[in-house]
Amino acid sequence: MCGIARAKLRFAEKLIRQRAQTMETTTVPRCILLGMVCCVLLLGGSSSAIYLGGPSSSLHLPADLAAIVTDIDNWLTNTTATTSAPPPPPPPPRPAALVRLVYHDCIGRCNGCINGSDINNIGLLSTARTLTELYNLSFSSATINGQPLSMADFWTLVAMRALYVTTIPSQNSETPAAEEEGTVYPPLDFLMGRVDCPGGWDNDDHEGTIPLGVYNWTQVHEVFGPQGFNFTVQEIVAILGAHSIGTASPLNAGFQGQWDLTPGYLDNSYYSTLADASNLYVSVPVNSSIFMELYQWNATIDHPVNPANQRMMMNSDVSLLFNFPSNPKGQV
Repeated sequence: MCGIARAKLRFAEKLIRQRAQTMETTTVPRCILLGMVCCVLLLGGSSSAIYLGGPSSSLHLPADLAAIVTDIDNWLTNTTATTSAPPPPPPPPRPAALVRLVYHDCIGRCNGCINGSDINNIGLLSTARTLTELYNLSFSSATINGQPLSMADFWTLVAMRALYVTTIPSQNSETPAAEEEGTVYPPLDFLMGRVDCPGGWDNDDHEGTIPLGVYNWTQVHEVFGPQGFNFTVQEIVAILGAHSIGTASPLNAGFQGQWDLTPGYLDNSYYSTLADASNLYVSVPVNSSIFMELYQWNATIDHPVNPANQRMMMNSDVSLLFNFPSNPKGQV
């Protein structure tokens, strides 16, 4: 095994060990969040940073930003309506979809739009449409410290608050409520100044190459390493941990299942699941009317009645532990 592969393995094992004995949620979620911040929160902004992380009640924010954050949090958690004026706001998408949307938005540049004709964005069109509708309904005239809140800024702010929602144990029935005690939220810098896409939310002509789940380590490193996002190996390991909050659908991404047993919650179950040899992962094909045939790794110890509950990994995930040749379908 080459040196960089050993480094990946050591870092993944370190993250796993930090939780394996104590089942605490403090350090590993912070590592994952910090890795995601580099991609989702910090790109594209140009003005001074504003500290933002954790419950809105614990933050010391300018009054105008505090009001916006509270409205967004209430919308995400279905606590109250975002606006008192008709029509009512649209229902919120899943946090994973919001984070994924802004990640795709920031491939190329963070400009509040995606390429609607790219097949890899097909599962994000309704999410982008919803955020655009909400922005136009309630936030298009908002300002923070006198600076207009662009739609690109708004998308990023919503994704950041969606990340916070995924760290609330009470949002996930499988997570003990006691774990909420002691959760640490890192200082996240919200940067403003992103310029909106002039052609509309689905007409991004500056979008870069979207990383694919069938990639091997060489391809993953090309996208996230020095030639792409300029992430370190540790940061690449962290950013892939975002899969912990998501699920996959054949119609949206060409894959099917969930990465761990706590989808919707940002923890390190992704890493412990990936490295658990007893899961007996095997490469199997998934057929989709849109993406045709792609290969993923299924945990053979699972026998779910609903295929959506099957634990699985993509090649890009497994590449953190093993090297294998590239294949356009992901077949290994």
